[in-house]
Amino acid sequence: MIGCFDDEAQTAMETTPHPNLIIPLQLSDPASVRRGLRILGVVCDTLAAASRLIDLMPGNDDGVITARDSHECLPADR
Repeated sequence: MIGCFDDEAQTAMETTPHPNLIIPLQLSDPASVRRGLRILGVVCDTLAAASRLIDLMPGNDDGVITARDSHECLPADR
């Protein structure tokens, strides 16, 4: 529903600055819920694969979060 009511995309030929995903669900229909969750799973897998691909791209060392970097944010390490 966010995509339908986004004020930034109300004029012709404009889109929002980020992709909006609308997954239709009919909560009273278990098959619809399963289908929606399956779609969401595919989206998450795709985003994870894209993130891994970006990490492998040459020259992208600044954007890569290593295990060492993630531990630096923990309060116990400060």
